[in-house]
Amino acid sequence: MKKDTEVKLFMQYRRKGLTQAQAAAKAGMSERTARKYERAGKLPSELKRPRTWRTRPNPFEEDWPWVVEQLERDPALQGTTLFALLCQRHPERYRPTQVRTLQRQIAAWRATPSRILWRDFVFLKRGK
Repeated sequence: MKKDTEVKLFMQYRRKGLTQAQAAAKAGMSERTARKYERAGKLPSELKRPRTWRTRPNPFEEDWPWVVEQLERDPALQGTTLFALLCQRHPERYRPTQVRTLQRQIAAWRATPSRILWRDFVFLKRGK
């Protein structure tokens, strides 16, 4: 995949009146690649789609209900604290390098709209 700067350079050469082949050669790309970006009218960063699949199995899948239960009981719990508790419960299951994975999952869980609505509902209910 080409970088945005390379495609921008190609487009500059095209605006100066160079042919597609000449502009592509000066920008350091093949004619086919140049044609692709010229037809699309977009930069490579604009064409890249975000990845929506997991590249590895979720290591916390078995214990996730327990983690959610702990977070609902005490929302101030940190990911590192929960990871330490998980390591105590299952000493051989987790590696120290997986703490960041758990922190990301907790952050994503806290940011889900249904979770936010439920938290606001509970807060309003307690306020009465």
